[in-house]
Amino acid sequence: MNDASARSWKLERDADGIAWLTLDKPGTSANVLSAGVLSELDELLGALEHDRPRGAVLLSAKKSGFVAGADIKEFTTLADEASGYQLIQRGQHSRFRAGGRTRARPRLPLSRRGRR
Repeated sequence: MNDASARSWKLERDADGIAWLTLDKPGTSANVLSAGVLSELDELLGALEHDRPRGAVLLSAKKSGFVAGADIKEFTTLADEASGYQLIQRGQHSRFRAGGRTRARPRLPLSRRGRR
């Protein structure tokens, strides 16, 4: 997340302690899960683990819906099967971190929805 103007996620907290994560991938009509989007999400989830909200809502700023799917343009950059597997693992890691459970740390109460 080097360029703040290129950020895809915006994090806000309300007075009730709810974290609102809004996805709005710049330059696209629909949100797609690119490596950059997943990296940003992982960074935000790490911050939320250190300062846990009461709950979290993931939503889209796009009229077209939450996420169309994977950024298939990135598939052309994969050098081999192992690279593809690493990309899949990254997506699963972010998904687990957002909604998975561990014994030591219960998951955040999450809600996913379209526009606010």
